[in-house]
Amino acid sequence: MTTKRQVKALYQPLLKRYPELAMIETAEHGYMLVLRPVDHLVRVFNVQRSAYADRPDYYWSIGYTFWHKASLSNICGTNFITPDIKMMYWSHPKHEEAFIEAVETQILPVLRSVDSIERLLSSSHPMEQRWKWRFDHPVNKMCLHAALGDFGTAAEAARELREKGRARMPWWSEETYVDVM
Repeated sequence: MTTKRQVKALYQPLLKRYPELAMIETAEHGYMLVLRPVDHLVRVFNVQRSAYADRPDYYWSIGYTFWHKASLSNICGTNFITPDIKMMYWSHPKHEEAFIEAVETQILPVLRSVDSIERLLSSSHPMEQRWKWRFDHPVNKMCLHAALGDFGTAAEAARELREKGRARMPWWSEETYVDVM
């Protein structure tokens, strides 16, 4: 199983090479590397445990910071792999180099390109079918468009939530629904 020590050691070369990266620890995702500056968007990547002791999962995501219940990975992101999948194994002698290459060639360019809400909404990625629908989810639509000053779209999203009501969103608690409204 992937350990915190392994993850921290894997991150160290990137932290030394890129001063715009910072390491944080979260209860939900363990250690993550955050691309600074953090303002309206938080852009991160991390190494997660997997079902296999010798192979971690790599993940990147972008979230927004202007709703108090927003999470670090709430709007878009996906897993990524090394150029040669065999190199993803901790036991592979070139694991660290392959991870760094993947981050430098695949992940940092994506995270750097999404530096504003407008760019987030207009971004494209080969795996976007996994998250593009989230941009139109009423809560995200309300938050993102309100942050852009597009209060007509934000109000439309709020109306949609109100019309659905709490009963049509059974995964929400009453507190969450009231909070959003």
